[in-house]
Amino acid sequence: MEASTVYYTDFRCPVGTSLTDKLRRLCIAAGIKNIDMEGKFVAIKMHFGELGNLAYLRPNYAKVVADLCKEQGGMPFLTDCNTLYPGSRKNALEHLTCAQLNGFWPMTTGCQVIIADGLRGTDEVEVPVPNGEYCKTAKIGRAIMDADIFISLTHFKGHESTGFGGAIKNIGMGCGSRAGKMEQHASGHPAVQESLCRGCHRCAKECGSDAIAYNEQNKAVIDQDKCKGCGRCIGACNFDAIYSQCDSANEMLDRKMAEYAAAVCYDRPTFHISLVQDISPNCDCHGENDAPILPDIGMFASFDPVALDQACVDACLAAAPLPNSQLGQNLAKPGWNCHHDHFKDSNPNIEWKATLEQAEKIRELYLKEVTGKQPASQIQTTVKVEEASIQLGTIQMGESKEAVFRLTNTGNNPLVILDAATTCGCARPSFDKHPAKPGEILQVRVIMTPKDKGVFDETITVKCNTNQLIKLNIRGMAQ
Repeated sequence: MEASTVYYTDFRCPVGTSLTDKLRRLCIAAGIKNIDMEGKFVAIKMHFGELGNLAYLRPNYAKVVADLCKEQGGMPFLTDCNTLYPGSRKNALEHLTCAQLNGFWPMTTGCQVIIADGLRGTDEVEVPVPNGEYCKTAKIGRAIMDADIFISLTHFKGHESTGFGGAIKNIGMGCGSRAGKMEQHASGHPAVQESLCRGCHRCAKECGSDAIAYNEQNKAVIDQDKCKGCGRCIGACNFDAIYSQCDSANEMLDRKMAEYAAAVCYDRPTFHISLVQDISPNCDCHGENDAPILPDIGMFASFDPVALDQACVDACLAAAPLPNSQLGQNLAKPGWNCHHDHFKDSNPNIEWKATLEQAEKIRELYLKEVTGKQPASQIQTTVKVEEASIQLGTIQMGESKEAVFRLTNTGNNPLVILDAATTCGCARPSFDKHPAKPGEILQVRVIMTPKDKGVFDETITVKCNTNQLIKLNIRGMAQ
């Protein structure tokens, strides 16, 4: 299959811009405006965060996406499905209260919040999984399947059962009704190795099924009839006392999750955004968020959630671990068996590669060419710079001069400037933030305020939705 395009921007914000501006420009560059949304329901799937967790995505990001949908005539709503475990999102009333307490209101997000699988998590649609290897059907929240267009907005982070929580998990597990979540988790139930159990009771606090009790020796005992197989107790135990009785349980979870995600995306327009920040070692379903295991990396967007997850994984594996974190602590342990894999070194019981392997097998199910528009692989454009180098002449110390560069869109798609940067603090770039249609012009403005006397020769690097960076130049003399 042809390679998909994934767009990226970092979290750097020069004076005069903002992260919400950058997210908007990223989505436009990645082609969100190529989707016909006029008069259509648009489901924006995201996680509203468990009460006590502060790593979830802020509602400000959701508003950017909702506003873009409304600009295109769409009728967006934020959505998620209820959870298996007791927490604060196990039914629609508590789920909505949790979302509101975490800042998700129509006035902050620009749209309504709908819990997709209804009051008790039973309002579902059984959707076929074409060519499904592990799941022939998927039980998905009805409101998600009723939408004409599906968008995922994901907080990319670590995960105690799946290694990482990316777009595929947000879609596959997140869109499953309570029965759908149980089906994905049903590959194996954990058991306790009593000799390692310290009786700390942390596993029981994490259990979503009230399945863990303690015997006379204060050792954990798991009731297999009550256990849903979610595996949260495995991640909760610091002493490796709890293990999966099925060696392939996490791998089976990953593969079922990929097939559920394909069922959600199949045969309708979709768009996917992931923010790789606050990379906690565990899911946002926890009532806490541990210190990030990796530094903030950036924002990614694509029509292809499989390529999107792979790009986020690659960026994370290339990043340096943070010392004051679960990952850094593990790597610093004497005799630690290093896996050279940040996700596995953070949570050794996981098998994250199975998610992408299974998704790649059925990747065509995730993709639908946008009707009447150009396909995602062709959304880049070309640009012509009217004058790439500007001579500013002599500037007196304490004064400033401005250079204005004109970029003409010579391609067939909208032109968007994503960023403009320089290595010199004397030169301050700014740029037009709206998209330019074919033939239209965008401007990059650079104000030069010399700090030292002498000749200056500064380069400004401009990032657009083109196949290469644009280099601009200002020259002159400071006196």
